[in-house]
Amino acid sequence: MASKKQNNVNSAENQNTIEYKIEKASEILERNIGFITSCDNKTSIVLTIVGVLFTIILTTDGIDTIYNIICSSISAITFFNLLYLFCFFVSLLILFLGICNLINILIARTYLNPTGIHSSKSISFFSGINKYKDYKTYKKKFYSMSKQELLDDLVSEIYINADIATKKYNHYNRGLKLTIIGFLLFTVFLLIGLYLY
Repeated sequence: MASKKQNNVNSAENQNTIEYKIEKASEILERNIGFITSCDNKTSIVLTIVGVLFTIILTTDGIDTIYNIICSSISAITFFNLLYLFCFFVSLLILFLGICNLINILIARTYLNPTGIHSSKSISFFSGINKYKDYKTYKKKFYSMSKQELLDDLVSEIYINADIATKKYNHYNRGLKLTIIGFLLFTVFLLIGLYLY
């Protein structure tokens, strides 16, 4: 029983050490970077699928078919034809917005100062490292920093990468929903056009 209490005391002391905090901060940072990588990979897969589907649709006389549908509905101006054209172009707009959101995910985020972080020269963030005058200046700063400074830098990195991951996943969710809705509507209106015109 006494050894169990001693282990709990040692565990509590270990959790309060700066080395323990640095280790945990490094793990959290790696996990956040993993989330960013996962989002980028998912986005690449979705964009590839969309590209393949559009290639299939547009290479099998799809462009001519779509052009003929649009021309036929314009030539006979009725309320139904105008409504059809409006819905068809809205579906394309929704699809375009979805794809733009997905592409936005793949744009590198190199900003360093989200809300609450004031230092622009990070020891570990590539954009912050690049702000040092040269390699020797960075090396000097790196070797002279204390464990507390390293911990502070890791914590700011966690926050920066969490901010990046959150923004990427917001764009991913919005982009995926819009792309699916837009593609389904586009397909439905294309089939309606094929049937009517």
